[in-house]
Amino acid sequence: MIIVRMIQYWNDYHKKELREQFRSLKELEDWIFGQMRVDYSSEHGRNLLSFPKCDVKDRIYEISVRPECGGCVYWIKQIEDDGSGIIFSDGTFTAGQKHCTRAVREWLVGCEGRKRNPVFRFADDEAGACYTGHCSDMAGGGCRDGCGVSGAVKRAAGKIHEKNMGCDSGDEYSRGYNDGVSAALGILLGETGCSMEDIPEMKAASGLT
Repeated sequence: MIIVRMIQYWNDYHKKELREQFRSLKELEDWIFGQMRVDYSSEHGRNLLSFPKCDVKDRIYEISVRPECGGCVYWIKQIEDDGSGIIFSDGTFTAGQKHCTRAVREWLVGCEGRKRNPVFRFADDEAGACYTGHCSDMAGGGCRDGCGVSGAVKRAAGKIHEKNMGCDSGDEYSRGYNDGVSAALGILLGETGCSMEDIPEMKAASGLT
């Protein structure tokens, strides 16, 4: 467990000291980046979030977190490990004595890297959650087969086959029409990675089991 002492600052007449507890430096890091409301990797936004290098005493200063332009700023002044003692201090609460452990320096380097190259966990189209409204069976913790992009392709291909491949006439027009629909289905399946075996209507019509 670590205890963080910081100052939430609006102006000289409106500021307050905060004490917050975090399980680890990683949790503190996630809290810091979670406060930000700007593109902190851009030229405009990078000055709103700063991490000291702490490689020499003169470069040990507060961690500055300003979530957005015009708002308050959080100055992280001290980090204390409840087992080993103070692991970071800019001197504000330690009579001017500055200190930063190697572990904190390495952590600060990692924070600076995250600031310059932010990465987020965005969901894929095939993530398994139902956003289409076709699936009402969520009791099992996921969507039934047929939801998502590939499911939509399969449903569309099945409907095209069912509605447009029913011409039994052997005249030239019907044969040409069916050939055109077959070519369109081939393109649709080929471009999406599906196969005829994936489409129940086409599978049944071809006698596949």
